[in-house]
Amino acid sequence: GLAHLGALGEAFDVLTGCKPKEEPQLFLWGVEVWPTYRPGVWSRLVGVREEFERGVRIPTEPDVMLRVAGQALVLAEAKFGSPNGTLAKKTNQYIPDFLNRYRPLPGQIDPLDREAIMGMPRDQVLEQLCRNVIFSNRLAEGKEEAFVTNLVRGIDEMDVKDRMDRHLSAENRDRFRRVAWEDLGRLPSLQCDAAAPLLCDE
Repeated sequence: GLAHLGALGEAFDVLTGCKPKEEPQLFLWGVEVWPTYRPGVWSRLVGVREEFERGVRIPTEPDVMLRVAGQALVLAEAKFGSPNGTLAKKTNQYIPDFLNRYRPLPGQIDPLDREAIMGMPRDQVLEQLCRNVIFSNRLAEGKEEAFVTNLVRGIDEMDVKDRMDRHLSAENRDRFRRVAWEDLGRLPSLQCDAAAPLLCDE
Protein backbone atom coordinates (compact mmCIF):
# COMPACT_ATOMS: atom_id res chain seq x y z
CA GLY A 1 0.00 0.00 0.00
CA LEU A 2 2.77 2.48 0.86
CA ALA A 3 4.49 1.67 -2.42
CA HIS A 4 1.38 2.37 -4.51
CA LEU A 5 0.88 5.67 -2.69
CA GLY A 6 4.46 6.71 -3.39
CA ALA A 7 5.25 6.68 0.34
CA LEU A 8 8.21 4.29 0.50
CA GLY A 9 10.67 7.18 0.51
CA GLU A 10 8.86 8.76 3.46
CA ALA A 11 8.83 5.42 5.28
CA PHE A 12 12.55 4.97 4.58
CA ASP A 13 13.19 8.38 6.17
CA VAL A 14 11.21 7.46 9.30
CA LEU A 15 12.86 4.05 9.62
CA THR A 16 16.44 5.26 9.11
CA GLY A 17 16.55 9.02 9.63
CA CYS A 18 17.99 9.33 6.09
CA LYS A 19 16.42 11.11 3.14
CA PRO A 20 16.43 8.59 0.26
CA LYS A 21 18.26 9.53 -2.91
CA GLU A 22 15.73 7.57 -4.97
CA GLU A 23 12.70 5.32 -4.62
CA PRO A 24 13.61 2.42 -2.30
CA GLN A 25 13.35 -1.22 -3.19
CA LEU A 26 10.87 -3.08 -0.99
CA PHE A 27 11.43 -6.66 0.15
CA LEU A 28 8.85 -8.66 2.12
CA TRP A 29 10.19 -11.79 3.81
CA GLY A 30 13.24 -11.67 1.57
CA VAL A 31 11.40 -11.31 -1.75
CA GLU A 32 11.65 -8.10 -3.77
CA VAL A 33 8.14 -6.85 -4.48
CA TRP A 34 8.81 -3.21 -5.50
CA PRO A 35 9.56 -1.55 -7.89
CA THR A 36 9.95 -4.91 -9.61
CA TYR A 37 8.57 -8.22 -8.39
CA ARG A 38 11.32 -10.82 -8.51
CA PRO A 39 10.20 -14.32 -7.48
CA GLY A 40 12.39 -16.14 -5.01
CA VAL A 41 14.43 -14.92 -2.07
CA TRP A 42 16.99 -12.18 -2.75
CA SER A 43 20.23 -13.88 -3.75
CA ARG A 44 22.29 -11.84 -1.27
CA LEU A 45 20.06 -13.00 1.58
CA VAL A 46 20.38 -16.60 0.42
CA GLY A 47 24.16 -16.25 0.49
CA VAL A 48 24.27 -14.76 3.98
CA ARG A 49 21.94 -17.45 5.28
CA GLU A 50 24.23 -20.09 3.82
CA GLU A 51 27.19 -18.46 5.51
CA PHE A 52 25.64 -18.22 8.99
CA GLU A 53 22.80 -20.70 9.11
CA ARG A 54 23.62 -23.79 7.11
CA GLY A 55 21.55 -26.57 8.61
CA VAL A 56 19.36 -24.20 10.65
CA ARG A 57 15.74 -25.34 10.40
CA ILE A 58 14.20 -21.85 10.43
CA PRO A 59 16.64 -19.32 8.93
CA THR A 60 16.60 -15.57 9.48
CA GLU A 61 13.82 -14.03 7.41
CA PRO A 62 13.63 -10.21 7.69
CA ASP A 63 9.99 -9.14 7.77
CA VAL A 64 10.58 -5.97 5.75
CA MET A 65 13.63 -4.55 4.01
CA LEU A 66 13.92 -1.18 2.30
CA ARG A 67 17.03 -0.50 0.25
CA VAL A 68 18.34 2.48 -1.65
CA ALA A 69 21.27 1.07 -3.62
CA GLY A 70 24.52 2.77 -2.71
CA GLN A 71 22.96 4.64 0.22
CA ALA A 72 21.38 2.46 2.90
CA LEU A 73 19.59 -0.77 3.75
CA VAL A 74 17.15 -1.14 6.65
CA LEU A 75 15.78 -4.38 8.07
CA ALA A 76 12.54 -3.93 10.01
CA GLU A 77 11.47 -6.48 12.59
CA ALA A 78 7.70 -5.96 12.55
CA LYS A 79 5.67 -6.75 15.66
CA PHE A 80 1.90 -6.56 16.15
CA GLY A 81 1.85 -7.06 19.90
CA SER A 82 4.14 -10.06 20.35
CA PRO A 83 7.40 -9.44 22.24
CA ASN A 84 10.85 -9.47 20.68
CA GLY A 85 12.48 -12.89 20.82
CA THR A 86 15.16 -13.62 23.40
CA LEU A 87 17.73 -16.36 23.61
CA ALA A 88 15.76 -17.99 26.43
CA LYS A 89 13.24 -19.11 23.82
CA LYS A 90 15.93 -20.96 21.84
CA THR A 91 16.13 -24.47 23.23
CA ASN A 92 19.69 -25.63 23.84
CA GLN A 93 21.27 -22.50 22.36
CA TYR A 94 23.50 -20.60 24.72
CA ILE A 95 25.15 -17.21 24.47
CA PRO A 96 28.64 -18.42 23.39
CA ASP A 97 27.10 -20.64 20.69
CA PHE A 98 24.96 -17.77 19.42
CA LEU A 99 27.84 -15.30 19.28
CA ASN A 100 30.13 -17.84 17.64
CA ARG A 101 27.60 -18.49 14.87
CA TYR A 102 26.94 -14.83 14.07
CA ARG A 103 30.42 -13.34 13.71
CA PRO A 104 31.58 -10.33 11.66
CA LEU A 105 33.93 -10.71 8.74
CA PRO A 106 37.63 -10.49 9.57
CA GLY A 107 38.57 -6.82 9.56
CA GLN A 108 34.92 -5.70 9.73
CA ILE A 109 33.81 -3.53 12.65
CA ASP A 110 31.70 -5.66 14.98
CA PRO A 111 28.25 -4.11 15.44
CA LEU A 112 27.68 -6.12 18.65
CA ASP A 113 29.16 -5.57 22.10
CA ARG A 114 29.92 -9.22 22.67
CA GLU A 115 31.43 -8.75 26.11
CA ALA A 116 28.26 -7.02 27.32
CA ILE A 117 26.06 -9.75 25.79
CA MET A 118 28.12 -12.45 27.51
CA GLY A 119 27.24 -10.86 30.85
CA MET A 120 23.48 -10.87 30.24
CA PRO A 121 20.95 -13.50 31.34
CA ARG A 122 19.64 -15.47 28.36
CA ASP A 123 16.15 -14.01 28.79
CA GLN A 124 17.55 -10.51 28.22
CA VAL A 125 19.53 -11.26 25.06
CA LEU A 126 17.45 -9.91 22.15
CA GLU A 127 18.68 -12.55 19.76
CA GLN A 128 16.15 -11.85 17.00
CA LEU A 129 17.14 -8.19 16.77
CA CYS A 130 20.84 -9.09 17.07
CA ARG A 131 20.52 -11.45 14.11
CA ASN A 132 18.93 -8.65 12.12
CA VAL A 133 21.86 -6.39 13.01
CA ILE A 134 24.42 -8.95 11.85
CA PHE A 135 22.46 -9.65 8.67
CA SER A 136 21.97 -5.97 7.85
CA ASN A 137 25.70 -5.36 8.12
CA ARG A 138 26.50 -8.31 5.87
CA LEU A 139 23.76 -7.54 3.32
CA ALA A 140 24.70 -3.89 2.87
CA GLU A 141 26.94 -3.43 -0.17
CA GLY A 142 29.82 -1.02 -0.65
CA LYS A 143 29.16 2.27 1.16
CA GLU A 144 25.57 1.44 2.07
CA GLU A 145 24.73 2.14 5.71
CA ALA A 146 23.08 -0.72 7.57
CA PHE A 147 20.08 -0.05 9.84
CA VAL A 148 17.70 -2.16 11.91
CA THR A 149 14.30 -0.91 13.06
CA ASN A 150 11.90 -2.49 15.51
CA LEU A 151 8.47 -1.64 14.12
CA VAL A 152 5.96 -1.93 16.96
CA ARG A 153 2.65 -0.65 18.26
CA GLY A 154 2.94 2.66 20.06
CA ILE A 155 2.18 1.08 23.45
CA ASP A 156 4.66 -1.81 23.05
CA GLU A 157 8.39 -2.26 23.62
CA MET A 158 8.75 1.25 25.02
CA ASP A 159 12.27 0.55 26.33
CA VAL A 160 13.58 -1.53 23.43
CA LYS A 161 15.97 1.19 22.24
CA ASP A 162 17.69 1.32 25.64
CA ARG A 163 17.69 -2.47 25.92
CA MET A 164 19.07 -2.98 22.44
CA ASP A 165 21.75 -0.31 22.83
CA ARG A 166 23.29 -2.48 25.55
CA HIS A 167 23.84 -5.16 22.88
CA LEU A 168 25.51 -2.83 20.39
CA SER A 169 28.95 -1.33 20.01
CA ALA A 170 28.92 2.42 20.66
CA GLU A 171 29.39 3.32 16.98
CA ASN A 172 26.38 1.22 15.96
CA ARG A 173 23.78 2.45 18.43
CA ASP A 174 22.55 5.16 16.07
CA ARG A 175 21.82 2.44 13.48
CA PHE A 176 19.05 0.90 15.60
CA ARG A 177 15.68 2.62 15.92
CA ARG A 178 12.28 1.98 17.47
CA VAL A 179 9.42 3.12 15.23
CA ALA A 180 5.71 2.80 15.95
CA TRP A 181 3.17 1.78 13.35
CA GLU A 182 1.37 4.97 14.29
CA ASP A 183 4.39 6.94 13.05
CA LEU A 184 3.90 5.44 9.60
CA GLY A 185 0.22 6.34 9.78
CA ARG A 186 1.21 10.00 10.03
CA LEU A 187 3.26 10.03 6.82
CA PRO A 188 2.26 12.95 4.56
CA SER A 189 1.42 10.64 1.66
CA LEU A 190 -1.15 8.86 3.82
CA GLN A 191 -3.17 12.00 4.53
CA CYS A 192 -5.50 11.42 1.61
CA ASP A 193 -8.66 9.48 0.83
CA ALA A 194 -6.74 6.86 -1.16
CA ALA A 195 -4.87 5.88 2.02
CA ALA A 196 -8.03 5.12 4.02
CA PRO A 197 -7.73 1.31 3.60
CA LEU A 198 -4.29 1.44 5.25
CA LEU A 199 -5.47 3.35 8.32
CA CYS A 200 -7.73 2.40 11.17
CA ASP A 201 -9.57 4.40 13.80
CA GLU A 202 -7.73 4.59 17.12
